[in-house]
Amino acid sequence: MEGFRNYTDSALLELLKSGNSRAFDEIYHRYWPVMHRLVSRMLGDGDLANDAVQDVFVSFWERRSTLSDNLSLKHYFYAAARNQVLMRIRSSQIASRYLETLRNVLQSGTPAADESLLNAELVARFEAELQHLPPKMREAFELSRIAENSYKEIAEKMGISDNTVKHHISDALKILRKKLTTFIFLFL
Repeated sequence: MEGFRNYTDSALLELLKSGNSRAFDEIYHRYWPVMHRLVSRMLGDGDLANDAVQDVFVSFWERRSTLSDNLSLKHYFYAAARNQVLMRIRSSQIASRYLETLRNVLQSGTPAADESLLNAELVARFEAELQHLPPKMREAFELSRIAENSYKEIAEKMGISDNTVKHHISDALKILRKKLTTFIFLFL
C-alpha cells in the first residue's frame, strides 16, 4: 500500500473505479480517522461513529463504478458522514419517542379506545422482539429503559463495566429499531 500514499485523490479514484482494491484501502486509511473524529463529535459516541463511518465506506465501495470522475473525496465523505449522522439521529429520535410512548402506555394502561388495538399490537411486538435479544443485552436494556437505572447502576447490578452496558443498550436499540421500524412509523 505504500506505493499509493503519494497518489492524489483523483488518481486513487480513477484506480478505484477500475476495481483496484488497494486504491480503496489507501482512501480508507486516508479518510477514516478524519471522518471518525467528525462523526464522533456529531454523535457523541465513538461506537456509533464506527458504525456510521463503516456504512459510509461500504456504500462508497458499492458505488465505486458509478462515481463521477471529478468527485472530490473530501466533499463526498463529509456529505456522506453528515447524512449518516442525520439518519442515525432521526432513527434514534423516532425510537426514543416510540419507547417513551410505549413506556407511558405500559404505565398508564388506559389509552384511548381507538388506540387500544394498535398499542396492544405494538406492546406485543415490542415484548416479542425484546425476548429475542441475547439475555445480557435484554437485561441491560430493561434495567435502563424500563426500570430507568443509570449505566453505572446497571453495571453494578450485572457485574460488568459501564462500557459494556453502553454497548448492550446501543446494540439492543439498533436491533429493536430495525425490527420495529414499520410499526414505529405507523404508530407515530
